[in-house]
Amino acid sequence: MSTPWGKKSSKDGPKTKMLRYLGNNEKHQLAMYMQGHHRGTTLSCQYYLPIRLTFVDADRELKSLVRTAVAAVILKHPILQVGIAGADTKAPRFVQLDSLQLSNHIEWRHILDDDQGLNLCYYNLLGPELDAEFHELEKRPGWRVVIQRCESNRTFAVMFVFNPPHSDGVSAKIFHQHLLEEFIAQIETGTDDINRFIDGDILKLPSSPPELPPPIEQVMKLPVTPKLALKSLWHELKPPIFRREASLAKWVPIQLTPYKTRPRDFTIWLDNVNLIRASCRDHNTTVTGLIQALVLVSLSSRLHSTAAKAFKSTTALNLRRWMGSKPAGNPCLEPEQTMANYATHMTHTFDAKLVSSIRASLATDGDSSREKPKPLPLNMLDQVWIVAARARRDIEEKLDLGAKNDHVGLMRCVPGRQRRMRDAERRPREVSWSVANLGVIDGEIEGRPESIKYAQYTSSAEASGAALVVSLVTVKETELCVTMTWQQCAMDERLAAHVLYDMEEWLGQIASIKRGPPRWPADLEFIEYPTVVS
Repeated sequence: MSTPWGKKSSKDGPKTKMLRYLGNNEKHQLAMYMQGHHRGTTLSCQYYLPIRLTFVDADRELKSLVRTAVAAVILKHPILQVGIAGADTKAPRFVQLDSLQLSNHIEWRHILDDDQGLNLCYYNLLGPELDAEFHELEKRPGWRVVIQRCESNRTFAVMFVFNPPHSDGVSAKIFHQHLLEEFIAQIETGTDDINRFIDGDILKLPSSPPELPPPIEQVMKLPVTPKLALKSLWHELKPPIFRREASLAKWVPIQLTPYKTRPRDFTIWLDNVNLIRASCRDHNTTVTGLIQALVLVSLSSRLHSTAAKAFKSTTALNLRRWMGSKPAGNPCLEPEQTMANYATHMTHTFDAKLVSSIRASLATDGDSSREKPKPLPLNMLDQVWIVAARARRDIEEKLDLGAKNDHVGLMRCVPGRQRRMRDAERRPREVSWSVANLGVIDGEIEGRPESIKYAQYTSSAEASGAALVVSLVTVKETELCVTMTWQQCAMDERLAAHVLYDMEEWLGQIASIKRGPPRWPADLEFIEYPTVVS
């Protein structure tokens, strides 16, 4: 029989030992998953191989090296070793596992084609992987790795898919950076330190309890003022008649089923990325602030004022910045190298006056019939930069405020998370879009041919959260990938696709303006050749 502490008798299977209860943020993420509001998140990276591992006869060696490297990362990060017991109760808890069946967490897909085939296979795989459930939460950690190998080139793609109670976007970056390091270590030394834990398809985990990273509320103070606590409580409990904010996203009704994520993306080459960043610095903003402004302008131009008078959006933030190295009471904790969910977000509100002025500048009030994106008029670009700078100021004010009155701190003021999710299903959607910028992945290790050449960060749809989820990531000295997802059954497909096309067009326009017209070098000499008379 199962006990309240998650232990099982030998008749029911292997014993599990409780390690700790989930923290407030972890329970919130778990409730979203259990109620079908969100499924998974993925960070996919393309790895560049040394020549000797590209041949067909090296396939078995490559699989062995990757499997051992993944095992090494698992043993390095305790959160990858644990299950969740009591996921549907008020007190879910992390439990220790004796072993992992690697085939449950590592899957290979072979493509007998070129780069185009690899890309096509990736996009056919991305949506289903984002939406796939994590089975047997108590027995299996909530993550998996899907590896795509194309035998005609020197790359293979690693898709790390995770359940947010276990990790966040920064954790996914850590996973890939450590996987690259361990992959190189296996190529160099072929050490048996990891292989001794592997018995066929089974990874034997250490018998001593893993030292799980603590929940954020045990690492740092998350103070909430009484005024904000009461305001938050009223927001959760107030009757529908009082939910009349102009920024509500009523144009995207909440619909849980059928749950299907629709992902789309585009890539910006390095030269244009540098030009866009330079333009952002010139206008006192960041790429995140610019993306916030561009989505606002796109939706304002394509939705009629009767459908959306104002908008609300969010920006994802990393709580690790306020934790510091080896925080008090946790002398072994290095947050910047620790896989855990230490994420939060902040809110931006774009009021009716601002949205109306954007529509006036574009001389439109919801031109949803416009198929192709058009360049922005210069006066509208000026307004884009004003909004982008304002979004950056919002973020800076939040960073200056620190963890005070943070979204995660408020979670302790709102009991009954799964009930809260069910209540949200009956309300109007609040957030129109979210932006999560994962920043830069350093995919190079000096003197080594193995490297990360490309990355894509993608979240599954938010059934009751942001209607559009925009995710960004860059590999150092390579291109920027922008991904957008939405729930197919709730969102107008054409509208969502047009927002993405607008962003791509306008980012290219900004790069082109920054580049300026082509100029001849000042010292260029034109040689006049004599006329040849026949």
